[in-house]
Amino acid sequence: MLLGTALFQTTRAEDDMLDDDLDALLYSITDEDLATLRSCEPGEALSWIVLLTITEAAKLFNQDFYKKTSIPVARNLINYPDFLLCTYQDPSEKQLTTHVFYNISSKKAFTQDLDTDIQRVVGNRIGSYLNIENKEFTELIKRILNNLPVSLDPLRNIKLPNLLRVIGDARLEERRMGLFWHYYQQMSPDTYFECKLPFLWMERNLNFTREEKQQISEQLSSFTGTCVNEQAFAEKHLIMDALGTGTLELSVCTKIFERPSWGFGGGACLYLPTDYHFATGLYGTYFQPKDQQPLLDLCDLVKVSTLPPELNPDYEKILSDYGLAALDHLSSALLQCPLGYDKHLGAGLKLNPYWHIRDDLQYKGQYILEFFLAQDEKRFFVENLPKIPFSKSFADSTLPGEEKLLMFEEELTRWLFPRVFTTKVLPGIIFNSTTALQKTYRRWDFTAGYNAWYRGNEAYVEINAPAEIVKNLNIPKSLTPSAWAVKLFGKLHRDFHGSRHDVSFSLFGDATLFNQGIGNDFIFGVSFDTKF
Repeated sequence: MLLGTALFQTTRAEDDMLDDDLDALLYSITDEDLATLRSCEPGEALSWIVLLTITEAAKLFNQDFYKKTSIPVARNLINYPDFLLCTYQDPSEKQLTTHVFYNISSKKAFTQDLDTDIQRVVGNRIGSYLNIENKEFTELIKRILNNLPVSLDPLRNIKLPNLLRVIGDARLEERRMGLFWHYYQQMSPDTYFECKLPFLWMERNLNFTREEKQQISEQLSSFTGTCVNEQAFAEKHLIMDALGTGTLELSVCTKIFERPSWGFGGGACLYLPTDYHFATGLYGTYFQPKDQQPLLDLCDLVKVSTLPPELNPDYEKILSDYGLAALDHLSSALLQCPLGYDKHLGAGLKLNPYWHIRDDLQYKGQYILEFFLAQDEKRFFVENLPKIPFSKSFADSTLPGEEKLLMFEEELTRWLFPRVFTTKVLPGIIFNSTTALQKTYRRWDFTAGYNAWYRGNEAYVEINAPAEIVKNLNIPKSLTPSAWAVKLFGKLHRDFHGSRHDVSFSLFGDATLFNQGIGNDFIFGVSFDTKF
C-alpha cells in the first residue's frame, strides 16, 4: 500500500525512472526462480503438458496475436482549418476569438490495411490490429476447447471463436469538445502576432453496435453465470477520457510581397508542450501504459492430474483477472487521449497568399510546415517470431515438467502482453494546406474551401531497454506510419457593431472527404469575436 501511494505521488519523470528500475529487477529473475515460486507439483505439471500436447495449444504462438502495436494517429486541433486565420474575416487590430466546438470520429483508423479483393479500407476495424480473424487461428482455438475434458465444460462454454469474430468488428471512436481561444494583435501595418490555446475534454472508446454488444454480453454471461452490465463493463475497460489543455501556439507573420490586389505573407510559429491532463476517468477510466508480464498459473486454475479434473472454485476470477488485464493492456495502447502534440516541442513555417478578386469576393490561403523535437513516450513492442516455431521448440524441449509448463505460460503472456518501454520518439513532419474563398452578401460573410493535411512517418531515436531485448523487438510493427486527410469546410459570419466593442458571430463546420491512416471525422461549432 505504501509503495502504491509513493508511486501515485511521483512525477512522470520519476515514474519512468521507477519503471526502468523495476524492469532491471524483473530482468534479473530467471525461469528457475519462477519455477521455484510456483505451487505446481511435478506430476501435475506433467499432466498439464500432456493435455497441452494433445490439444496442440503451443501452435497458437507460431504467429503473433498483435498484427500491429503502433499508436493510433491523432490530429491536433490547431491544425483544423476552422481555427486558422485564413478562414476568418479580416480581423481588427486586437481581437479575441472564442470557439465552442464538438468533434467526432466514429471510425478512427487502427492501421492502413486494405481488403485487396474489393479495395475497401478495413484498417478501421480492430481485426486489422489483432490477429483474431485468421482461419487457422480460430480453427485451432475450436480444437483446443473441444479437446478439453468434459468435466471442464465451464471453460468450453466461453465459445471464444464466436466472441473473437464479434470483437473483430470493433471500431475506435474519438470525441472532443471544448473551447478554443485565439488572440490576434496587429504589431505594425504589415506584421501581426497570434496566440492559440484549446481547453477540451477528449474521449476514446472501442465501439460496438447494439447487436454486437448483446452477443458479447451473452458470451460473457454464459461463462460467468451472471448477467454482465454492458455499460459498466465498457466504462471500466473500453472507455478512456481526459480533461485539460492542448498545445499552445505562438506565431508572428508579416507581409513579404504585395501588389494592389494580391500578395503573400509569411512567418514562423512555435508549439509549446502545454498539453496537460487536469482530470482523467470522468466518464470512463484511464490508465497509463505499463510494462506488465502477469503469469496465468495453469496448475492453480485446474488440477488435471485428478479424475475427473478438478476446477479451482475461483477459476472464473483467475481467468477473468488475467483476461481483463490483457484487455486493459490493449486499451492502454489504443485509448490514450493526447490533447496536443504529446509533450513534443515544435516549430513551423507559414506562407499566407491572398487575392482580392473584387470587393465582395476574395481568396485566402495558408501553407504550414511543422517540425518537432524528439520526446520520451511509452510505446508497445512485440518480439520477432523465432526461426524455429514455438510449437516445435516446446515439443522438443527436455526441460523438467515445471519449467516446461512455465515456458508455455510465459509464451502466453508474451503473446497477449506486448512489452512497454520508454522510447524517444521523433514525430513525422506535418504539412497543412488550406484554401478558402470568401463571399460577402448583405452584411453576411460566407466562407468555403478545402484543407489537405499530411503527417510523415515517425522514427525512434532510442528505446530505453537492455540491448539484448531491443535487438529482438519488432520495431516496424510499433512505428506509426504516415497519414493524410482532405477536408471540406464552411463558415457563416456576421458582424455586430456596439457602442464600446464590435463583436461578430460565426457558425462553422468541416468534414473529411478522403483520408488514409487516420479515419473520417467532422467538427462543428460557433465562434464569438471580440474586437478591441
